[in-house]
Amino acid sequence: MRLSLRQPHRTYARIIDSLPFCGQDLWTVTTPGKHEVSKCDAFSDKHGVCLHRALNDAEQEDANPVFVSHIQWWRYYKGHVVGKAKKGFFVFDERSTKVQFFTDQEKLDEHIKELKLNAPLSKRMTPQDGFNQVFGAMMKNLYEQQLKEIEQGTGISKDLNPAQREAMKKSIEQYLKTLEG
Repeated sequence: MRLSLRQPHRTYARIIDSLPFCGQDLWTVTTPGKHEVSKCDAFSDKHGVCLHRALNDAEQEDANPVFVSHIQWWRYYKGHVVGKAKKGFFVFDERSTKVQFFTDQEKLDEHIKELKLNAPLSKRMTPQDGFNQVFGAMMKNLYEQQLKEIEQGTGISKDLNPAQREAMKKSIEQYLKTLEG
């Protein structure tokens, strides 16, 4: 299943260049319930990839806004984030912000059935997926901007002849196809 930024039940990737404490290999994705899974300087030294209250959340007066640390994988269900972390398998209720941990996959699966969460809303995601969502979206925007400049004969393409512009356009379109994956 392909993740899409246009579908509301999917993860919304957010470019975090404007946040001074996030570097180039660091990222944040927003869950359907508006919490965040991230690898970000604010938490990664202590918590690794973690599930936390949104950094711009007005209620972030908590002493510890991190709900789950050292996440290995996660997926979304209606109202919940489910996954595996260093501490064990977990179910995070996005409304109550309560987390339950389980010792194995079987107990996790039983709890998912008890909660009647039904089918997941996303595929199983890893920290690499989080990175790809953020930087893939950024690269897509850059390539789309370059295509506009080529079509208008401005920016990077203003000094190119028509054959060079066409070659550049085909190359960029090929990059865009790989990002759509």
